[in-house]
Amino acid sequence: MRTIRQNAEKVLEGNMNFANDQMKVSSQGKNEKDNELFTLRSFAESEAKSNPNFFRWLFNDYSIEYNGTNMTDAQKAEYKDWLKSL
Repeated sequence: MRTIRQNAEKVLEGNMNFANDQMKVSSQGKNEKDNELFTLRSFAESEAKSNPNFFRWLFNDYSIEYNGTNMTDAQKAEYKDWLKSL
């Protein structure tokens, strides 16, 4: 079984920072307190819900079907543990 890629957290952090910066730019001049920025955990959860290839990328395993529909119980448990560690 393949495990979560080693650089996943670093890559996600870079993508999260970009997304947060985009939200900051788009909210300039507006009530910025209403804009909630991503944490690493919330960004990973958002990607898992919105990106059908997320689990394929995360495990570097392209035998995983879109949205992780065929992930093994071990992969699901590893993802949950990893998510808690963020």
